[in-house]
Amino acid sequence: VLNPTPPAAWYDHLAVLQAQTGDLPGAVQNLRLSLTIDPKDAGTEDNLGTILCETGQAQEGFGHLRKAISMAPDFPDPHNHLGWELAKTSRFDEAIDELQKAIALRPGSVEYRVNLGYVLAIRGDFAGAVPVFQKAVELSDGKDWRCLDMLASAYSHLGRSDNAVDAEQQALNLAIEHHDEALEKHLRTNLEHYEHGTAKAQAN
Repeated sequence: VLNPTPPAAWYDHLAVLQAQTGDLPGAVQNLRLSLTIDPKDAGTEDNLGTILCETGQAQEGFGHLRKAISMAPDFPDPHNHLGWELAKTSRFDEAIDELQKAIALRPGSVEYRVNLGYVLAIRGDFAGAVPVFQKAVELSDGKDWRCLDMLASAYSHLGRSDNAVDAEQQALNLAIEHHDEALEKHLRTNLEHYEHGTAKAQAN
């Protein structure tokens, strides 16, 4: 016999499936239903806040993300999501603070460090972004092309063309290894740009 009043987790799982298939309004509806059943679930608050931000309802989304943080201060994901969404609205100081809190709670996360490095770079703090991306490369054992590509970009902006070439070559090698032709083409273009920078520096 089907349960006429499904538990909150049922709505959570359905919402995740809807979000994965692009039905964000449906996901929001079911996350709201879940919270009427279990209003103390920080994970649901985090998911709802993140999806609301993605659907252009940032202010309400921020509220749910902050509520998730207040409910579970040691839960790193809401800090990461709030930081990323704040960065989208150019609130960089707040974004960096939240992303640093996420990293402090989960130091081994490559994703959190990539996000922080990206926000620092967008803000123009390439010197600050470099060690963040370097740590992301270390944590990923040099197997994440995004970390290497972003590190190369930060190096390039600092005029460290040789370092940029080395990092981008490693990223390109990963694309070749995984037979990703589109990515390989993109990274090769970047590499040629950095090599041109190196050649220019040597000529001067």
